[in-house]
Amino acid sequence: MDYSTLSPADLIRLCAEKNQSAWEEFVRRYQRPLALAISRVLRRWGEVSTILLDDLLQETYIALCAGNYRLLRQFIEKHPDSLDAMLRVVAANVTHDEMRARNSQKRGGDPTKTHAQPSLTEGVTSYDETTRIEREIQLDEIDRLLQRAPKPISSTRDREIFWLHFRSGMSAQSISELPFVQLTAKGVETSLYRTLEFIRKGFKITCD
Repeated sequence: MDYSTLSPADLIRLCAEKNQSAWEEFVRRYQRPLALAISRVLRRWGEVSTILLDDLLQETYIALCAGNYRLLRQFIEKHPDSLDAMLRVVAANVTHDEMRARNSQKRGGDPTKTHAQPSLTEGVTSYDETTRIEREIQLDEIDRLLQRAPKPISSTRDREIFWLHFRSGMSAQSISELPFVQLTAKGVETSLYRTLEFIRKGFKITCD
């Protein structure tokens, strides 16, 4: 079998079945994209360690294999980039979790403790909502729309906040902890709510 010709869905199905050749092909295809996703998150945290990047890459593979390959077995290919998007989210989440744990340990806190806060975007920012937005409007169209938006929606920071939330699945609290953001969790929620409302209005206009 020529594993290089397999579709993403077929490839990860074989990976979930512990097919060694399929895993070799998976690593060949996706190790660089995973490393890039991890590297982008590390840069946001002000971290450039290649040793840490390698460790997080291995942690990402472990996350993909966890629960008897649950993520791979439950994967549904909704569009050609579905697997790439899912892998980016997993890699980003693994990296953010590690950096939050490290920062918490530096401050003497409990890395397992989370702080629940009411969210302005609660109920409209689930993974299903993300895939719905991606399906209805191409990501480049969304970004072009945001670039044409009035300030502060079109600012680099607000657009980055939006993509961190909807592409990487980060919570408002997690985003607020990134060095470049310089907002509270409530400030991040306000930014997300404002941007989401602008996109919804823009989408309604294009559909009229």
